[in-house]
Amino acid sequence: MKFSASALLVGLVASVHADGNVQRIPDSEWDHILHGSEILSQRSTETAKTDGYLADYTLRSRIVDPSAVKLDTVKQLSGYIDDDVNDKHLFFCMQ
Repeated sequence: MKFSASALLVGLVASVHADGNVQRIPDSEWDHILHGSEILSQRSTETAKTDGYLADYTLRSRIVDPSAVKLDTVKQLSGYIDDDVNDKHLFFCMQ
């Protein structure tokens, strides 16, 4: 595989200047927030035993209407599934 010097330089600069402090969007900006612990509190104790892993996750979502910018007429749902224990965040987008 061939690497160019400019690609290597851009990669090094990006990694050196990458800021580890990402500003999380405040909860007030999301349309829906669902905590796994809230789901567990509404389930029976038998089901909660098998679904206990849900307590470590949060779902943040926003409804996007692309017709506002005249791109499409299908409403979309996008957001993040947060693994609160490991500080990992998975982006999703659904149509």
